[in-house]
Amino acid sequence: MPASGRACALLAAALLAAACGPGLSYTMTSPQYSEQNHYVAPEIEVAFAFRDDHLVVRVANTGEGDISVDWDNAVFVTAAGQLVSLVRTGPPLVKRVPSGTNVTASLTLSVWYCQAPQRWHRREALGKAFVYAAQLPGGSGQVRILLPVVRYGGDKAGTLENYEFAFDVMEGSTQRARRNDRPPEEDDDDLPF
Repeated sequence: MPASGRACALLAAALLAAACGPGLSYTMTSPQYSEQNHYVAPEIEVAFAFRDDHLVVRVANTGEGDISVDWDNAVFVTAAGQLVSLVRTGPPLVKRVPSGTNVTASLTLSVWYCQAPQRWHRREALGKAFVYAAQLPGGSGQVRILLPVVRYGGDKAGTLENYEFAFDVMEGSTQRARRNDRPPEEDDDDLPF
Protein backbone atom coordinates (compact mmCIF):
# COMPACT_ATOMS: atom_id res chain seq x y z
CA MET A 1 0.00 0.00 0.00
CA PRO A 2 1.44 3.41 -0.94
CA ALA A 3 2.25 5.85 1.87
CA SER A 4 -0.69 8.10 0.93
CA GLY A 5 -3.06 5.10 1.16
CA ARG A 6 -1.75 4.20 4.62
CA ALA A 7 -2.12 7.81 5.77
CA CYS A 8 -5.74 7.87 4.55
CA ALA A 9 -6.45 4.55 6.26
CA LEU A 10 -4.97 5.83 9.53
CA LEU A 11 -6.96 9.05 9.29
CA ALA A 12 -10.19 7.12 8.60
CA ALA A 13 -9.52 4.82 11.58
CA ALA A 14 -8.86 7.81 13.85
CA LEU A 15 -12.06 9.53 12.72
CA LEU A 16 -14.05 6.35 13.27
CA ALA A 17 -12.60 5.88 16.76
CA ALA A 18 -13.33 9.49 17.67
CA ALA A 19 -16.88 9.33 16.33
CA CYS A 20 -17.83 6.02 17.91
CA GLY A 21 -15.65 5.71 20.96
CA PRO A 22 -16.69 6.00 24.60
CA GLY A 23 -16.64 9.29 26.41
CA LEU A 24 -20.30 10.28 26.48
CA SER A 25 -22.02 11.32 29.67
CA TYR A 26 -25.78 11.08 30.30
CA THR A 27 -27.72 13.33 32.70
CA MET A 28 -31.45 12.93 33.38
CA THR A 29 -33.30 16.19 32.77
CA SER A 30 -36.94 15.06 32.83
CA PRO A 31 -39.21 14.26 34.65
CA GLN A 32 -36.69 15.51 37.22
CA TYR A 33 -33.07 16.58 37.04
CA SER A 34 -30.62 13.94 38.29
CA GLU A 35 -26.91 13.61 37.62
CA GLN A 36 -27.22 10.06 39.01
CA ASN A 37 -30.01 9.25 36.49
CA HIS A 38 -32.34 8.33 39.34
CA TYR A 39 -36.07 9.18 39.31
CA VAL A 40 -37.95 9.18 42.62
CA ALA A 41 -41.76 9.47 42.89
CA PRO A 42 -44.16 8.47 45.69
CA GLU A 43 -45.01 5.10 44.09
CA ILE A 44 -42.02 4.23 41.91
CA GLU A 45 -38.25 4.69 41.64
CA VAL A 46 -36.34 4.19 38.40
CA ALA A 47 -32.56 4.29 37.96
CA PHE A 48 -30.54 4.10 34.74
CA ALA A 49 -26.91 3.18 34.07
CA PHE A 50 -25.72 3.73 30.50
CA ARG A 51 -23.02 1.42 29.17
CA ASP A 52 -21.26 1.54 25.81
CA ASP A 53 -23.58 -0.98 24.18
CA HIS A 54 -26.48 -1.48 26.60
CA LEU A 55 -28.54 0.11 29.33
CA VAL A 56 -29.21 -1.12 32.86
CA VAL A 57 -32.61 -0.13 34.30
CA ARG A 58 -33.75 -0.76 37.87
CA VAL A 59 -37.41 -0.22 38.77
CA ALA A 60 -38.53 -0.23 42.42
CA ASN A 61 -42.20 -0.46 43.41
CA THR A 62 -42.65 1.81 46.43
CA GLY A 63 -46.45 2.05 46.16
CA GLU A 64 -49.37 -0.15 47.15
CA GLY A 65 -50.02 -3.33 45.15
CA ASP A 66 -48.02 -4.87 42.35
CA ILE A 67 -46.86 -3.15 39.18
CA SER A 68 -45.96 -4.64 35.82
CA VAL A 69 -43.24 -3.16 33.63
CA ASP A 70 -44.12 -3.63 29.96
CA TRP A 71 -40.57 -4.27 28.76
CA ASP A 72 -41.90 -5.39 25.35
CA ASN A 73 -43.04 -1.83 24.63
CA ALA A 74 -40.09 0.05 26.13
CA VAL A 75 -38.64 2.45 23.56
CA PHE A 76 -35.43 4.43 23.09
CA VAL A 77 -35.75 7.73 21.19
CA THR A 78 -32.51 8.77 19.49
CA ALA A 79 -31.15 12.32 19.42
CA ALA A 80 -32.61 12.57 15.89
CA GLY A 81 -36.07 11.47 17.08
CA GLN A 82 -35.92 7.90 15.72
CA LEU A 83 -37.87 5.34 17.81
CA VAL A 84 -36.02 2.07 18.52
CA SER A 85 -37.46 -0.78 20.60
CA LEU A 86 -35.43 -1.98 23.57
CA VAL A 87 -34.77 -5.71 24.05
CA ARG A 88 -33.17 -7.68 26.87
CA THR A 89 -29.52 -8.67 26.85
CA GLY A 90 -29.53 -10.92 29.90
CA PRO A 91 -31.86 -13.38 31.59
CA PRO A 92 -35.62 -13.25 30.97
CA LEU A 93 -37.17 -10.05 32.22
CA VAL A 94 -39.36 -10.06 35.31
CA LYS A 95 -42.47 -8.09 34.45
CA ARG A 96 -44.42 -8.20 37.71
CA VAL A 97 -42.87 -6.23 40.58
CA PRO A 98 -44.55 -6.74 44.00
CA SER A 99 -44.84 -3.79 46.39
CA GLY A 100 -41.60 -3.14 48.26
CA THR A 101 -39.35 -4.93 45.71
CA ASN A 102 -37.32 -3.99 42.65
CA VAL A 103 -36.24 -5.53 39.37
CA THR A 104 -33.11 -4.89 37.29
CA ALA A 105 -33.03 -5.31 33.52
CA SER A 106 -30.20 -5.12 31.02
CA LEU A 107 -31.52 -3.74 27.72
CA THR A 108 -30.11 -2.96 24.32
CA LEU A 109 -31.40 -1.53 21.05
CA SER A 110 -33.38 -3.94 18.86
CA VAL A 111 -31.85 -2.37 15.73
CA TRP A 112 -28.45 -0.72 15.58
CA TYR A 113 -29.11 2.44 13.67
CA CYS A 114 -26.71 4.45 11.57
CA GLN A 115 -27.96 7.69 10.10
CA ALA A 116 -27.03 9.14 6.71
CA PRO A 117 -23.93 11.18 7.70
CA GLN A 118 -22.22 8.03 8.97
CA ARG A 119 -22.95 5.73 5.98
CA TRP A 120 -19.53 6.32 4.41
CA HIS A 121 -18.04 3.43 6.40
CA ARG A 122 -19.10 -0.20 6.74
CA ARG A 123 -21.77 -0.74 9.40
CA GLU A 124 -19.93 -3.79 10.79
CA ALA A 125 -16.94 -1.59 11.68
CA LEU A 126 -18.96 0.53 14.10
CA GLY A 127 -18.86 -0.19 17.77
CA LYS A 128 -22.40 -0.66 19.05
CA ALA A 129 -23.52 2.38 21.01
CA PHE A 130 -26.73 4.05 22.04
CA VAL A 131 -25.47 7.38 20.76
CA TYR A 132 -22.54 8.02 18.44
CA ALA A 133 -20.54 11.15 19.19
CA ALA A 134 -20.67 12.08 15.49
CA GLN A 135 -24.47 12.35 15.76
CA LEU A 136 -24.34 15.04 18.45
CA PRO A 137 -24.44 18.46 16.79
CA GLY A 138 -22.14 20.73 18.75
CA GLY A 139 -21.11 17.86 21.04
CA SER A 140 -24.46 17.43 22.82
CA GLY A 141 -28.01 16.22 22.26
CA GLN A 142 -30.98 14.69 24.03
CA VAL A 143 -32.32 11.13 24.04
CA ARG A 144 -35.43 9.72 25.70
CA ILE A 145 -36.61 6.42 27.12
CA LEU A 146 -40.30 5.54 27.21
CA LEU A 147 -41.24 2.98 29.87
CA PRO A 148 -44.87 1.76 30.23
CA VAL A 149 -45.94 0.54 33.70
CA VAL A 150 -49.29 -0.98 34.78
CA ARG A 151 -50.36 -0.65 38.44
CA TYR A 152 -52.43 -3.45 39.99
CA GLY A 153 -53.24 -2.07 43.45
CA GLY A 154 -54.24 1.06 45.30
CA ASP A 155 -56.36 3.86 43.89
CA LYS A 156 -54.61 3.59 40.47
CA ALA A 157 -55.35 -0.13 39.96
CA GLY A 158 -55.53 -1.13 36.31
CA THR A 159 -54.04 2.11 35.00
CA LEU A 160 -51.25 2.32 32.45
CA GLU A 161 -48.64 4.92 33.31
CA ASN A 162 -46.28 5.91 30.50
CA TYR A 163 -43.07 7.23 32.00
CA GLU A 164 -40.89 9.34 29.73
CA PHE A 165 -37.31 10.02 30.77
CA ALA A 166 -35.14 12.56 28.95
CA PHE A 167 -31.34 12.60 29.12
CA ASP A 168 -28.85 15.19 27.93
CA VAL A 169 -25.93 13.48 26.23
CA MET A 170 -22.60 15.26 26.08
CA GLU A 171 -19.17 14.44 24.79
CA GLY A 172 -16.37 14.46 27.31
CA SER A 173 -14.40 12.06 29.40
CA THR A 174 -16.08 12.68 32.72
CA GLN A 175 -15.67 10.14 35.52
CA ARG A 176 -19.20 8.89 34.80
CA ALA A 177 -18.42 8.42 31.09
CA ARG A 178 -15.23 6.46 31.80
CA ARG A 179 -17.24 3.90 33.79
CA ASN A 180 -19.42 2.94 30.81
CA ASP A 181 -17.28 -0.02 29.79
CA ARG A 182 -17.46 -2.09 32.99
CA PRO A 183 -17.94 -5.86 32.78
CA PRO A 184 -21.49 -7.34 32.99
CA GLU A 185 -21.02 -8.70 36.51
CA GLU A 186 -20.57 -5.10 37.71
CA ASP A 187 -23.44 -3.74 35.61
CA ASP A 188 -25.59 -2.44 38.44
CA ASP A 189 -22.87 -1.48 40.95
CA ASP A 190 -23.44 2.24 40.48
CA LEU A 191 -27.26 2.19 40.65
CA PRO A 192 -28.52 4.04 43.75
CA PHE A 193 -30.79 1.33 45.20
